[in-house]
Amino acid sequence: MLHLVRMVRQGHNADNVERLWEAQLQQLGTEGYEQSLHDKKGNLVDFHTTAAGKWFMQHAHRTVEAALTELQRGVFDPAPRGSHTRETMASLPMVHPRNLTGITLKAMIDRTMGNSEERNRGVAMQSLIQSVSKGVELTLKLMCDIQESREDAKRWFEEHGGDLGTPPLSLAEKYLKENGCSRMSQSRWKGALKETLDYKWSLAKTYYCGDALVLTTVEALKVEAEARGHHAPFEVHNPLVNSKRARRVRITSEFADLLEQKEVRRAENQVIRLPMLTRPAPWVVE
Repeated sequence: MLHLVRMVRQGHNADNVERLWEAQLQQLGTEGYEQSLHDKKGNLVDFHTTAAGKWFMQHAHRTVEAALTELQRGVFDPAPRGSHTRETMASLPMVHPRNLTGITLKAMIDRTMGNSEERNRGVAMQSLIQSVSKGVELTLKLMCDIQESREDAKRWFEEHGGDLGTPPLSLAEKYLKENGCSRMSQSRWKGALKETLDYKWSLAKTYYCGDALVLTTVEALKVEAEARGHHAPFEVHNPLVNSKRARRVRITSEFADLLEQKEVRRAENQVIRLPMLTRPAPWVVE
């Protein structure tokens, strides 16, 4: 960049020098933005925090939240549950669908938007399920801590002559009342829900929760994309690995290209702002 300053002092054409100066500032801004998206090993980190990732989270949130709300309500459906027990299914309706949506979308976009080889191969369903379920578990732990603090506060107010009123119903209890479950069924469900909070999740509960959230998200986004005439963001495929079929989730090439284009446009707008090398030309009224 110093050679451009010397060119101005040596009397070179100011307009040409200024254009070269601005082009270099544009290049430096683009390189700086791209470097901020990678770690020391060159891998993308936390893609949901990038401009394209935020755009995806914002546009997909409403569709996925509606689908997960229906999934939660279906847990208390009196229809046969197959091989799943109440204790296993109780992992789904404990957290608000808005939080479940954020947990699931973040895990899916971060795990699938790696380098080109990782995108084509996809992420193992088992690994993705564990990531999503772990996020739900941590959210439940936070809810437990908040609930315990509320109960402690209520006991303190009662002992000192105060009153905090009736504790609010949990989301699961609200669904139970809306579905018109019998008192016996409500009692059984409350036992299953309480057990979900009291001990570390079993593998059955972990896989049921994560699998239901991931597959529901993939299907909801696929249906909406097809209705709009677009490509689905994610797909589940079963490649042959070591002579065995393995379930994997990957981002579609068309959607990955769309996100990359948004990142390129974002990078191009990250121009480093420095003073001009030459004095600006005066305004001329034509």
